Amino acid sequence: MEIISQDALKAWKSVLAYVMQHGKPVHHRQRDSIDCLNLLVTVLQVAKRIEEPITALNSLGRWVYPSLEEIEECVMPTGKTRNYIYTYGPRLFNVDSKNQVDDFLIPLLKNRPETGRAVLLTWDTRHDSQASGREMPGIVAFDFKLREGALNATAFIRSNDMFFGWPANIYQTYVLQKYVAGKLGARLGAISTFSTSAHVYDDTLPHIKKILGKRMKSGDAAG
Repeated sequence: MEIISQDALKAWKSVLAYVMQHGKPVHHRQRDSIDCLNLLVTVLQVAKRIEEPITALNSLGRWVYPSLEEIEECVMPTGKTRNYIYTYGPRLFNVDSKNQVDDFLIPLLKNRPETGRAVLLTWDTRHDSQASGREMPGIVAFDFKLREGALNATAFIRSNDMFFGWPANIYQTYVLQKYVAGKLGARLGAISTFSTSAHVYDDTLPHIKKILGKRMKSGDAAG
C-alpha cells in the first residue's frame, strides 16, 4: 500500500486513518496495537509543513514532544549528549571512525549522480543483532536517489508507531536530506518512508480521533 500526499500533515492524517481502518490487532511490547504490514508513505513537497504533525501532537496538551532542535540533534553530529540509549547521528557520522555521510554518500553522489548505491545503514550487527536486545534503531537505513537535479530520500523503518514516532522520523529524514542536498547543490525531492510494521497503539486511539477530527484539506491521494 502506498499513500502519497503533498505535505507531511496530510500524509500523517491519511496514514492514521488507513491504519485504523485496515490494521490488524497485535499485542506489541505489552500494549495492544493495530498493525499494517509494509506501508509506503511519500511526501512530495517536503519543505512545506514538514513540522506540522509535531505541532499537532503538541496541540493535544498530552505530551511534551521533543523540540525540533532535539529531533535534529538525534540525526546530526552536534556533539551534544542526550539521555538516549542510542541516536542516529553517531551511527551515520562516526562508526569506527567511518563517516558514512561525508566520506561515502556525498562523494558517491557527486561522482555518480545516477547511482543506486547511496545507502546509509544505522543497524549495527554487533549490538543490534541479538535476540535478547530490546532497544535498537527504528530506522534501519536511509536511501538517496538523485534524479533530474532533485535529491529524493527514503527511510526504511522496521517498526513504526505512526502516531507518535512517524512525525519525528520524517523530520529526521528531512534534516538529513537537506544536509546532503546542500552539499550537492541539489533541490529537495520527495521523502518516502517504508514501514514494515506500521502501527498505532489502542491507548492512543482517542487522541488520533481528535487529530482526524480536525478538518483535512483536499489533495491527498492513496493508491
